[in-house]
Amino acid sequence: MDQSRLKSDQELYDELACYTLAHGDPSFIHQYIVDAYAAQHADEKTKPIGLTFALVGLYLHIARHYSGKEVQRAHMKLAKKKKQWQLFELPKERGSMNVGDVMAAQPGTDRDNAIREWSASVWEAWSACHARVAEMVRSELGQRANHDKGQVPFVLPAGSASRWSSRYPNAASRKIKKEPTENSMALLRSKRRLSRVATRRKAMG
Repeated sequence: MDQSRLKSDQELYDELACYTLAHGDPSFIHQYIVDAYAAQHADEKTKPIGLTFALVGLYLHIARHYSGKEVQRAHMKLAKKKKQWQLFELPKERGSMNVGDVMAAQPGTDRDNAIREWSASVWEAWSACHARVAEMVRSELGQRANHDKGQVPFVLPAGSASRWSSRYPNAASRKIKKEPTENSMALLRSKRRLSRVATRRKAMG
């Protein structure tokens, strides 16, 4: 018998949180489970700000390929700007996967991919709200954001590539600012030194 089925979702989530908080991934994968669990378990008692943050986090993760750290920064920026929070109609279905499915996957790559697939399934369940969430992000946070060096690409569930690419045609082509390499920085410093030398020589006549 699968022992994970004998535990409550909250107990399974707590175990998964221990796993993600101890994870060495610099993209901060823990944020993904926070948003997926909150959106999947939201009810009439859930505060509007909590559900909004969860849906925004899922949108940024799935549609915009944000790292967990980037999602956190977006949440903080949104909290500073937004005062009135929208209300979203709760869907009957909340996704084809749950936290138990994630915990059933082996720790490591399998479980990390399961987290992403879980997030995608929950976000898909909220399809009626996608346009509103995307518009909120555009109006409140703008179109661009800085990216972390250690960002991990989103892995789409099997057979879903065409669905996601048709719904978010610009996600794959989103430009990411390249970090300067050590060689390019050394070249820039050399150019600056040569410029200063030339300026001094010109001043000395």
